[in-house]
Amino acid sequence: QAVSRLLIANLLGSIALGLFAMTVCLPSMAEWSGVFAASQAQVQLSFSAFVIGFGGAQLFYGPLSDIYGRRRVIVFGLSVAVVGSLLAMVSQSLTMLIGARLVQGAGVSAGIVVGRAMVQDFFAGPDKPRVMAYVGMVMGLCPPFATILGGQLHVLFGWRAAFAVAAALALVLAVSNAVLLPRVADEHHDRAHWLKDMLSAYGRVIRVPEFLGLCMILSMCTGSFYVFLAGFPVVL
Repeated sequence: QAVSRLLIANLLGSIALGLFAMTVCLPSMAEWSGVFAASQAQVQLSFSAFVIGFGGAQLFYGPLSDIYGRRRVIVFGLSVAVVGSLLAMVSQSLTMLIGARLVQGAGVSAGIVVGRAMVQDFFAGPDKPRVMAYVGMVMGLCPPFATILGGQLHVLFGWRAAFAVAAALALVLAVSNAVLLPRVADEHHDRAHWLKDMLSAYGRVIRVPEFLGLCMILSMCTGSFYVFLAGFPVVL
């Protein structure tokens, strides 16, 4: 039971890390235009870069985790998140910060993809919807909590502190995933031409009208949330 609780906490942390990293630095973004002598529109590119990395990398983590195992892929992604967060923390130019945010977004997206896949792998019966309910709760609470925390970190320690915290959390989760995940997560599945298979699978689903309709609904809902996040620093 204790191991199960630790596993659930680990999965929730891995899934929520992406939204945490996305929003913890929002209170600091209004100051970056002065720090880097750039326009607010240029500063907003750092958020766009994160979202591009965050969304684009998700297309690959699922198939890769089927081939190389959940553990290896999520630990790799979280390690990339550590590197991206540290690069953002030490950035001396806006260009470097934008690139670091792209790397950070690509890294943290492993948690949201592989974490949800592991819910499917490790839980069955009434436990599965219960864990998914926890996921929904954490995903809802994470952005406001991260924004409040980021504001306090900015006031007390400066804008770089938010990235230091994100790096520390990604490191802790990388270690916990390496230690806690059951061995079944590392089963190796040989699959030749995985990229071709992946593109073929995506090609099939985008020809399903019902799938496209549901994606459109979800995209508009999620898109409005991201537009809010992008404008939030300016409002502040």
